[in-house]
Parts: sequence; C-alpha cells; structure tokens
Amino acid sequence: MNPPPHITAPYPGLRPFERHEDLLFFGREEQVDQLLDKLGESHFLAVLGLSGSGKSSLVKAGLLPALEGGALVGAGARWQVAEFRPGDGPIDRLAESLRGQTPWGRAAPETLDELAEKLRRGSQALNWLLGVRPLEPGHRLLILVDQFEELFRFQNRAEAGAFVALLLAAASHPDCYICITMRSEFLGACGGYPDLAEAINAGLFLTPALTPEQLADAIEFPLGLPQFAPPSTEEESPAGVEPELARQLLKDAQDITDPLPLLQHALLRLWERHKKDGGGVLTLADYRELGGLQQALNFHLEEAFEELDGEGRRVAEIMFRALTEHGGGRDTRRPTPVGEIAHLAGVKSNEISAAAQPFRREGRSFLMPPAGQELTADTTLDITHEALIRQWQRLKDWTGGEGKQAELYRRLADAARRKLQGEGALWIDPDLQIALNWRAENDPKPAWAERYGGDFERAMEFLDESRAAREAREMAQAAQKQRELRRTRRVAVGAFLGLLVAVGLALWANGERGRALEAEQIAEETERARTRALFDSALTHATLLARVPNPQEGRRVLAGTVELDPAIPATRRHARNLLAGYLDLLGGKADKVYQGAGAMLIDLALSPDGRLLVATGERGTLALFDAETGELMKRLTGHDPQAGNSGSVRAMRFNRAGDLLYSAGDDGQILRWSMPDGERVGEAWRAPAAVYALALSPDGKILASGGQDDVITLWSTAEGKVIGTLRGKTSSIADGNGLEFTPDGRLVSGGYRGDVGIWELPGVPSTGGKIHPGGPEPPSTGGEPREIVLPRIHTDRVNAVAVDPKGEWLATGGTDKRIVLWRLTQGGADPVRLLRGHANRVMGLRFVTDVGSHGAPGNQEGSGRLLSASHDNTMRLWDIQSGAVLRIFQGHTAGLWSIALDEARGHIYTAANDGLLRRWPLATPHQWLWEMPGSPISAAIHPSGRFVSVGFADGALRLYPLPTANVEAGEGEHTHREGEAPAEPPMGDAIGPFSARQEPRPPGQAEPVEGWGGERTPTPAPDAGPPTVSLQPEPIAVIEDAHEKGRWVLRQAYSPDGRLLATSSHDHTAKLWRMETSLGGPSLTPRPHLPRPRRHRLRRGLLPGWPHTGHGGL
Repeated sequence: MNPPPHITAPYPGLRPFERHEDLLFFGREEQVDQLLDKLGESHFLAVLGLSGSGKSSLVKAGLLPALEGGALVGAGARWQVAEFRPGDGPIDRLAESLRGQTPWGRAAPETLDELAEKLRRGSQALNWLLGVRPLEPGHRLLILVDQFEELFRFQNRAEAGAFVALLLAAASHPDCYICITMRSEFLGACGGYPDLAEAINAGLFLTPALTPEQLADAIEFPLGLPQFAPPSTEEESPAGVEPELARQLLKDAQDITDPLPLLQHALLRLWERHKKDGGGVLTLADYRELGGLQQALNFHLEEAFEELDGEGRRVAEIMFRALTEHGGGRDTRRPTPVGEIAHLAGVKSNEISAAAQPFRREGRSFLMPPAGQELTADTTLDITHEALIRQWQRLKDWTGGEGKQAELYRRLADAARRKLQGEGALWIDPDLQIALNWRAENDPKPAWAERYGGDFERAMEFLDESRAAREAREMAQAAQKQRELRRTRRVAVGAFLGLLVAVGLALWANGERGRALEAEQIAEETERARTRALFDSALTHATLLARVPNPQEGRRVLAGTVELDPAIPATRRHARNLLAGYLDLLGGKADKVYQGAGAMLIDLALSPDGRLLVATGERGTLALFDAETGELMKRLTGHDPQAGNSGSVRAMRFNRAGDLLYSAGDDGQILRWSMPDGERVGEAWRAPAAVYALALSPDGKILASGGQDDVITLWSTAEGKVIGTLRGKTSSIADGNGLEFTPDGRLVSGGYRGDVGIWELPGVPSTGGKIHPGGPEPPSTGGEPREIVLPRIHTDRVNAVAVDPKGEWLATGGTDKRIVLWRLTQGGADPVRLLRGHANRVMGLRFVTDVGSHGAPGNQEGSGRLLSASHDNTMRLWDIQSGAVLRIFQGHTAGLWSIALDEARGHIYTAANDGLLRRWPLATPHQWLWEMPGSPISAAIHPSGRFVSVGFADGALRLYPLPTANVEAGEGEHTHREGEAPAEPPMGDAIGPFSARQEPRPPGQAEPVEGWGGERTPTPAPDAGPPTVSLQPEPIAVIEDAHEKGRWVLRQAYSPDGRLLATSSHDHTAKLWRMETSLGGPSLTPRPHLPRPRRHRLRRGLLPGWPHTGHGGL
C-alpha cells in the first residue's frame, strides 16, 4: 500500500477532504460519533445532504480515520476500505476498488475481469466470495460508494439494479459494511430499486449544517498545527486567522447555500498568498482583495482561463460544457472520458490535457483527477465540486447557451423522425434559417448529439433536405418573376419591386419577432424549472430533517423557499406549509434569552418563588438574574477562578425557603449566600476535592456533595460540619447532575463507571412520598448507610439523575446518550424503559407534573413527562408512560448542562456552554397522545374536521371524535371555519367524553426492553411525532370485522362531502362505508364492496414528511 500523500496546505480548497487529512478536519466530532453508531447498528450507512454540505469530507476525513482508530466498538481497527464512485459501470468500479485498494482483493486469484464477472452472478456473489476466501482474522471490509446519485444517470438499469442488490446483500455479512454518500434531492429515485429505500431509511444520516462555533473551529484550528507555523524570525508571529477575518467569513457564510467549499477555497487562497510572503496571519484586507466568499472562486477561475491561448479557450469551453449536465432546472456535474471530450472538440487527447492543466495544478484543483496524474483518452475527467458550476459566471453563460442548443437539436431530431414516419413536413423559415445558422456557428458532432437523443445523421439529412427544398422554391420563384417581368411594362417593375421589398421586410420582422418570443419563452421555462427544482430539493431536505428530527434546521430550510413562491404551484406550497406546521409543533422555541453571564455555563437554579435565577460556569462565574425581566442583578464572587482546568462553579442548590443558596465547584469550597441580596454567609466549607454535584435532603438538614475524591460527603446544614461519608461502587460521581434525594430520604448517585446507586441513610426523615402508587411507606433506616447498586444498564458514566416529586419514578442519563426510566421500590428500583434520541451525552433531567393543554398543573398524583438536556445542544420533552418524544427545544449553539422548572408559571430554564440562559414555554397546546386498544395502522380525518377513523392490524375499524378546543373540559368544542365545507349530513354533538389516563397501557409500537422486571413497556421510535397530552378516547362507532380478521386496514379516504369512507386491506379488498346519523351520533354502515383487485407487489419506499411504516401506497 502506498504511503499517504504529504499534507502541504491547511485547507483542501474546492475538493473534499481526503482520508489522510483527518488532522485538518475540525468541527464534525459529534457527527462522526453519530455515524459510528448508525454503521454499527445496521451495517448500511446512507449519508445524505445538499450539495456542498460536506458529506464526502465527513465520511473520508471523519468516519474512516475513526474506524481505523478502532472507534467502532466490537469491530476492531483493521479495516480494508474499497472506495469508488459508481460512474457508468458500478460493478466494474466495485471490482476495480476491491482489487486495487484492499489486501483481500489483491490476493484474489481472479483477474480483474473475472472478479467483475463473478460479482455479476447474483446478489449473494460478494457474500459467497467472502465465504470461500474469508478476510484475515479480525479484519473488516467497508465498501464506500461516494456520490451514489451517479447510479441514476446510468443507462443500463438492469446492471444498476444488480449493483444495488449486491450492496444490500453484502450488508448482511457480519464482516462487511456499506456506506454511501448521496445528495438528498435524489432520495425519491431510490424508490425504483427494491429494498433500497428501506435500507436507507434504517441507516439514514442527514448531514447537518455546521454551527457558527464549528465553522470557527474549521477556520482557525488547521492553521494552528505545528507544520504550518511560519519560519522563526526575530519577531515571533505565529500563523493564525485575524479575528476580524474570522467574523467576516462567518457572516458571509450565513447568506450562502453551500458555504463549506467556498470557505475552504478562500482560505486556501489566503494561505498560499501568505506562504509566499513567509507565513503569518491571514487578514481581512487580503480577503477583500480576493473578492469575498462568492467572488473569490469566480476570479480564480478567470485567472486560470486567461492563461490559455485562443485555441485553448475554445477547447476549454467545449470541455466544461461537456462536463456539465444541463436540465431538470439545475446544472450538475457530468463525468466524461477525455477521449469523448476530444472527439467533441475535434482535437487529440493531449490537447484536452493541455486545456485542463491550468485548472488542475496545485492550489487550484478545479478538475479531477488532481495534478500529477496523467490524463489519457480513457481517464474520466470531472469538475471537483458543483459550487464551481454555480459560482463561475462564464460557465453559467456557456451552459445557458448549451441548453438552448440542446433544445433546438431535440426539436430538429424530432422533426426528422416525424418526417420519416410520414407525420411531419420539412422545415421552412424562420426555423430553418435558425437551425442552419446554429450548425454553421457551432459545428455539432455526433458525439455531442448522443447526449441529447442521437439520430445525428438523420437530423443533418433532414436539415439539408429542408435547405434544398427552400432553394428549389426560391429558384422556381425567381423563374416566375423573370417571366412576369418580360410580360410587364417597364414602368410597373419599380412598383412591383417596392412591394416585394416591403413584403420581405414585413416577413423578416415577423420572423425576428417570433424568434425573440421563442427565446424568451425558453428562458422563462428554464428559469421556472430551475426554481421548481430548488423548491422541491429544499422540501425533500426539510422532510428528512423532520424525520431525524431536527425541526430548527427544517424550519430554516423551508424559510428559504418563501421567496420562490411566485413560481411554485399552490399544491406544492400547501405541502410546504403543512410540513412547516408539523415542524412548528415538533420544535420548541425560547421566549426569552438571558445574557451577561460572560462565561460557559454549567448549572442553574431557580428560587422556590420563581423570582431569582442563578447560573454558574467557568472562571468562578456565579450570576444572579431577575427571572422575569432577565436583568443581571449581581455577580457573586468568592470561588477561585483559577482552580482546576477552568475554575468552574459546577453545582448549587436553594434551600426550601429560598433564602439561602449553596454553591460548589473546582476549588473544593462550598459557599453559602443569602438571598435575594447575594451576600456571603459564614465561612467556606472545605470539601476534600473538587465538587461536581450537590443535593439537599427533603428536610433541608443534610447537604450531600460528590466529586473528584470518589467519596460522597454528608454535611450538617445547621453546623457546617461533616456528619458522614459514603464510599461504594457509585460514590465516584460523574461531572454533571449526579446526586438527588428521593422524597422518602434516600440518596441516588450516578457513578463515573456507569452504575446507579441508592443509599439508605439513617436518620433522614422523608416528606411523605410513596415509593410507588399505592405502595407502603418506606421503613425508617437505622445503623450504617447501605448502598443498593441497581442493575447496570448504562455503558458509560451516569451524568444525570432525577426523581419525580412523588417518589414514583427515577430517571438516569449518561454519556452513552441514553436515558433509563426506573420505578422506585423499597428494595431499590426496577428498570422500565430505555429512551433513545439524543446525539450526545445527557447532562440534565427534570420531571414535569402532568399538565393540561394550557400549562396549568393537572394530575397531581405523579409526573407524566420528563425533560432532558444534552450536549447535542437540545432539550427534549418525553412522555414517560409511552416514551414518545413530545417536543425538541433548539436554540442553544453549544452543549446544555442543567434544567430548572417553574411549573406554576409554565416556564423551563436551561443553561449551556454558549454562555446563555434561555426560557422556554412548558405548554404544548393542540397536541394529543391517544392510547389505542390495539395496533393502529391507518387513519383518515373527516372533511368536517370533527372525526377520525382508525384502522387496526386486526382488521377492525373505529370512529373517534376529534378534540378541537379545551381538552381539560373533557369534550371537544366544534366550530365551522371560514372556507370549509360544513359536514353533511349533520353529525350532532354526541362525540363522547375523553377520559384522562390513570394507569399506563402499552402502546405496542416499538421494541420492549428485554429482561427488565415484569413491566415490558416498549420504547418508541425516535421519529415518532410530537404528541403531548395523553388521552383515552372513547370510540363512537366500532366495526370489529371491517376486513378479514388479522388483516391490516391499510389505507382510508373520505369522499369530499364526507358521506362515504373507502378502506383497503391486506385481504386484497377495498370497501365503501356510508356515514349514517342517529340520535346517538354518527355511525358507519357498509356499501357493496369494490371489485377485488388483482394481486400485485406493493413497492415500499419513503413517504415524504412522515416516518416510514413499511407499507406502500394504494
């Protein structure tokens, strides 16, 4: 294997990062961890994103080095990687990459052609080869298909399908992994290949946009590496990026769809300039000389073009036009062999190489393959990145002309075919003259015509025949004129000629006007198509973001489509608006931001009366805010800002009266502060080491602290003395919120090694909470403290613990990104449910009392929801009975640590590493979580908006009323909205009461947690929608045998007037139902069923905007 190339520059420029450039790759660390998790789960990873989002770089410089470093648990570090693009021969490309890049392929006894032939023998061919000749022990094979969308341009659809089947089968081999990168707008094309959509759905990773902080890392950190330091001088001036330049780059990047390639290109240009000057700092002044982010690339390309002579420029134009695919409303790359381009230009291959040289040399990398690789007739030439197509104005002018030429040729070839079939006639002016002028000016070749339909010889013959017919007509007309002239008096000649000239001018003017109108129409239609393509691409991208889910980014993408609305049909705008509404329901927004803390924040606490908000953070930060106004009232000073690595204040607690605050951190001090004046009280208590977490007993008499010393210390709050220490398996507290008292006086600790402990402490009174609903009061403890270590479920440190106010539930969260829900018992706690969804460590948890739709406290018997804060920059709201994600709160730009809750006012508060506090609304109106008596499969809403029919897996059909107003009232209020058709026939008001849930019922829609006690409640899929208030609706009509027993009711649809309901089932029948009205309310009665459809295979795929269910359309 050849050694990796030497890294000569801190930035790659327009091309993607390569595998050996992982040292330069910054800002994507969290995404790499997520890729590893996805790949380990399914063996098939699909990395999707818009053009310029950094998909290829993330995989090549992020995922691959991580795999080779052993980061995928259980897979080892010995990876053989076969990387390729499918191009026009995907199976041949796979064989070439296996043979040329992997030791397994190089050791194969077959020739390259023989290996390719064996891979064509069936979907299990690669699995069979790996079985006959296994990989070396401990080795794994990764097949990386970059730019997978090239497959959809491949004309041999049979081989493309065979290639897809080969990849999907290989993913089932225990030692084989598949990774593809693809532009998200091509997602719909995957539905044409069996099982591909399902595989992508299972292994989907949507490449997110970099945050400003991540972009800043990508800008500044590479230049700080030692190999790019400038030569030592008398005045040391280390290499770096001027702060003003970094800020300007971040500002410019916000206004661009694909900033990453342009950013890397501009930085490379700046670095090359400073390298010539001996290194140093990249400056804003030089950046402005380059023309800014958008013009730097255009100017650089023009420099390269100007280096060519006249003939070279002609060849370069043909070359770039050949490398650009024009159509579908968007210009894309079209990899083309050098020999084909030479044939188009009428030159030899070495002249194509000469024309490409200024665009390939070091520092430019506008064309691939890069400088240093010889171009032959068989070499495939390609544009490095589509940003070049979008930014180079000269190329946009060329491709615009190419589009007009292609349209003209397609019309000409079509006319020739129709003439041959006896369905058309020869062309006449003005079309004939336009076509003749085009041929004379552009000299088209057969190879060029093949790109736009072929039939070149026939089209040219048709054009020549049309010209000959015109010339014959002109000769006949001339002879006739001569005869007329001889018969006409000399005096009439002048008048006749004048009239002829006038007629000719009129015809010429009319023809010119027609050609102008035609050109204008073509341009308008091209622009409309481009606009629609951009709109649909954004809609597809936002749909995927809704599924991930990432509602904030989805809303941002949809907001960018509003300016396109004038050119978009109403149906597509409506689809966009529906998706935007769904994203609004799914995502929570902060209603207040607290600024002024001036440091990365860690913990926060809210006074019991909800008036004071205190935040802690790095450099000894302890900031007191007015919770209502957001005013920074005071900075509390006393902790050492130089202690430890960051001088952080990490934990604090209010006493129950709210007049005293305890704080602790890296300096090992526990300080007390009087509130609300923020003055120090007494002397500092000295803990043995840095303190990570604090907890206050229910009666406020004991303060527990834990931290770096692997011991939990118990303090008397009255005397400030140590009254006990706890040592055990869980006394080593992880950084975060790892200590919490239960209402019955027990102490819960989250251990550094992934364990959770419950400590029974002698003499700690309870507040009367019960261990579980209806359970006995816990016995009083006596003697020595006792540690109860719970079953180990977390695989890494436990950073957060929380107990609900009634002592029924315990929640733990950890570095493994998971949350475990436990039901507290006298002997400890039983695990009930595992919650997945966060993309980074969980640092804060908080239970929420059940609330109504307007945020007022509801069921006071226990908690119904859970808040979780994570270093993935989000907070999530969960329904603890079903495990469904109710809402995702986004807005922080760095990791979250802690949560404070004010249920009386309906507020949530968070603190994060971005130095900000945010307040969020707790209420989630207009959302409901319904418990069904079985497995619901399909649903349809009545046109009146008052009812919903639900089809079940057992063949039953049930009709339910829809709540439309106050859920707390127990029944819906129904209003007719302007513009809606009223329901006919009238349905009455007997819609039945909704009863609030008292005991959990398993919803049956996700995997159970194995081996955990007697209660096996499932965990929902991460992309479940955003329901919130849990209800048990009473059906107003039930048909148990609507379809064959045990056959799914697959699809439903109401007629526009609401009188009929159509259903279809896996029993291969479709039925009609009539909506009947009686005093008891509406009901469904059967109509004669529809004709039995022919059996056919339902092709499954991705349904835009909604989670994949595995079922096809009707």
